[in-house]
Amino acid sequence: MKKARIFIIEPSELIIKGFYNMFSHSTTIDIVGHLYNLEKSQETLLKSDANILLINPRLFSFSDRFSIRAYFQNLNNVILGAIIYNYHDNDTLNQYNLLIDITDNKHYIENKIISSLSNNHDNEHISNNGDNSELSYREKDVLT
Repeated sequence: MKKARIFIIEPSELIIKGFYNMFSHSTTIDIVGHLYNLEKSQETLLKSDANILLINPRLFSFSDRFSIRAYFQNLNNVILGAIIYNYHDNDTLNQYNLLIDITDNKHYIENKIISSLSNNHDNEHISNNGDNSELSYREKDVLT
């Protein structure tokens, strides 16, 4: 099983410390770094070797909330996850592969992360074999 290496972009130090504490003894998840804002996020993420990015959707302005994928376009194989503790409209949430509600328990969050990583690995394997005729789960979700 591939280990989850998570990078967090979140303005709340309390939320960041909560994630570090939650996964401090995990054998399947490592927190590899964090930032409090988007400044220098792309350069830092590329150096971190993270395979999952958890980000607070509120860091993007209302007018930029639909261009999140474009902002992180250099991170093709990174799963984009949203840290949820406020209301966000469905169109905003559809920009993300993974939704983490901070009110969920540790085991549920851990299972969602591992499942997301496993699904992404399966999609990479299909893409690497050159079979792009079938839509991914994310593409189907966006189309519906």
